[in-house]
Amino acid sequence: SSITDDVTPHLHSLSTDVFGNYIVQKILSLSSVLPTKLESFVVDNAIELSRDQYGCRVVQAALIHPTVLNSVAAEIAPKAR
Repeated sequence: SSITDDVTPHLHSLSTDVFGNYIVQKILSLSSVLPTKLESFVVDNAIELSRDQYGCRVVQAALIHPTVLNSVAAEIAPKAR
C-alpha cells in the first residue's frame, strides 16, 4: 500500500484543510506521473477547489503536470462563457 492509496479516500477533506493541503501538494510534487485517481480528483474538482483558500494551492501544484493542465483547461473552458 502506497501513501497515495492511503490518502485517496480523504483527498477532498485534505485538499481543503489548512494543513492537509500540504500533504496533497507534496504527493503531487513527488509524482512524475500522477496516479489516475489523483489526477481525476483534481480535474473533476478543479473549479470547486480553485474557489477554496487551501484547495487552490492543490490545483496550482497539480497544474505542473501537463496532462492535468490540459484536462483542467478542457473542463473549465466551456464553463467560462
